[in-house]
Amino acid sequence: MPRTERSAPSDPSTPRLPPERAFVVQLEIRRPDERPTLRGRVEHLTTGESRHFGSTAELVGFMNRFQAGR
Repeated sequence: MPRTERSAPSDPSTPRLPPERAFVVQLEIRRPDERPTLRGRVEHLTTGESRHFGSTAELVGFMNRFQAGR
């Protein structure tokens, strides 16, 4: 299937999603008998920096480092 380009939002009040705040999040598959925990790997697309995380706090902490003005 060919890839299509997205057009800019037609409504100027719709916020744009800046690429410097884009991430890829891979979630680890857990066995059914294991305690549910958010684990995986996150990568910041602009810099390529990545890390493994073992909790929601670690995931959000990594992402917060890339907020504007930091």
